[in-house]
Amino acid sequence: MKIATWQALAPVMHQIQTLRLEYIELPAYWPWPRCAAPRQEALRFAEESGLIDPVIVRSVGNPGFPRYELLSGRDSLELARHLFRTDIPAVILDLTLTEAQEFVRVFNAEEQRSPEATSPIGQRLLTIVEEIQSKMEELAQRHIRYTWRQAAKEYGVSPALLSHGRRLQQALHPVAKEALKRGGISLGHAKALTRFRYKEQPRIVARILERGASVRDIEQSARCRALGAEDGLSEGLIERDPNAIALEQAIAEQRGWKAQLAYDAEQQRGTLTLEFQNLDILDDILEKMGVDLDR
Repeated sequence: MKIATWQALAPVMHQIQTLRLEYIELPAYWPWPRCAAPRQEALRFAEESGLIDPVIVRSVGNPGFPRYELLSGRDSLELARHLFRTDIPAVILDLTLTEAQEFVRVFNAEEQRSPEATSPIGQRLLTIVEEIQSKMEELAQRHIRYTWRQAAKEYGVSPALLSHGRRLQQALHPVAKEALKRGGISLGHAKALTRFRYKEQPRIVARILERGASVRDIEQSARCRALGAEDGLSEGLIERDPNAIALEQAIAEQRGWKAQLAYDAEQQRGTLTLEFQNLDILDDILEKMGVDLDR
């Protein structure tokens, strides 16, 4: 059956009924992100008026064990959950699996085109964490306990991913958070950025966006950062130990060699890198070090 208009559904549409929320689930063929939050304007209207639009479902259970698949009305479903309703008005359609898949595709086309709905989970993770935190604060004022595990189930996100999002929420600079939300950087980039100091992150983000740096590039730069050194990505951005800078300058002035000292104060180890532009300089370095390859 090709579904094109509401009139085409008239023969299979029952009257509006009231269903318990626990009986309604997203079908396996739901093509958009399974986590969602009600829009603020819709939430305000529902709180003030007490009205929620009906959802559209199809029955996949039996009289003894009712179960329904959501076909349309995701916003209404999330509103009811957010307001802790136990039931919701619903239109029940008698559709086959093929017809239901076609219905979901056609009647949710606007949701499918939404940038928010189609964005990767990495871009939405911080927003989800912020929404959950806001909901927790609101419910706490009403003396209702709401846990991260409950939130993970409700939003369709693993507890581990939510924990990762909470760590990023605490460790990332606002500039890095915004870049993640806009898709400028990935979750991998964001995780690597947490290894830089808070005030260094905006400048590193700018260079990531400018150069299209990979996660591996950021991780390498972070390793250099841990040693107090710089690489091509972080050059000029990292606050370095003035003693290391003084030693590099002394080597350059007294020997004419370009040097870079990387030192881990905690582990008391590091590396000294000497650069040479030609073999004559290399021979000079080896001679000063007392290295004789002919021995």
